[in-house]
Amino acid sequence: MERIILEKTSPIARVTFNRPEVLNATDPLFVKELLAIGKALAKMKDVRVVLVTGAGRGFCSGIDLKALSRDEIKQPWFRQWEDAVRTFETLYDKAVICGIRGACIGGGLQFTLACDMRIAVEDAFFSLTAVRHSIIPGLGTFRLPRALGLNRGRLLALVAARINAQQALEWGVVDKVVKAEELDGALNEAAEMFLQTAPTAFRESKKLLTQCLDLPYNRFLAAYLKGQKACLTSADHDISSEAYLERRTPDFSQAAQQRAGRPVGRKLVAMKKTRKRG
Repeated sequence: MERIILEKTSPIARVTFNRPEVLNATDPLFVKELLAIGKALAKMKDVRVVLVTGAGRGFCSGIDLKALSRDEIKQPWFRQWEDAVRTFETLYDKAVICGIRGACIGGGLQFTLACDMRIAVEDAFFSLTAVRHSIIPGLGTFRLPRALGLNRGRLLALVAARINAQQALEWGVVDKVVKAEELDGALNEAAEMFLQTAPTAFRESKKLLTQCLDLPYNRFLAAYLKGQKACLTSADHDISSEAYLERRTPDFSQAAQQRAGRPVGRKLVAMKKTRKRG
């Protein structure tokens, strides 16, 4: 049985963690599939939103403790896991949204911190239990302080504190809490929200936000200016400008086709002249 299921209905892809019998715990095969799916998604230019959920009662319970106890998980696995998570974190042209029900523990929580939005069901709970099993909670130690601040990061990482969905919302671990029957609708609503953004501006903004705490000012400024140039010369910019002048909502769904064969700004300039004559 596949440990992870990938389904696509452009422009949305759905990723389902599929080991419900162990609350979607991560073992070597799981990580191999996760990395492969992340790389496949990176090549899907028609996908702009990725929805990630877990089959069964939980989102993901983290590392498979049985496999770890049997010495089936070796040192290289930890690097492979981080590579897989990073692959999703750097899907710059896609919004990655997690729908969380039940257990979101260890690697499950680590994964969600690398995503763009987290929506939890009321029964969800969150914890990093690695220190109780004599391992470090992965690069949760890297992302937690950035997302929650150092003090709350310490509570989760060092004493394996467990928090419920409401606490997670208050701490900033999740962005929204909904009833179980509302999760699918909330995910679709979030997807639609991201689909309203200009693809090039979304990609360049997400890239900068991912790098913002790592680059010194001058390098960050250079990266920003490069990204801004890409935005200003994109088909998206033409589409949004034309829509603004026509007082309508821009439609970015066919940006590549509308851009093909047309010099940047040609239609926009003509429209400006027309408006001026009027």
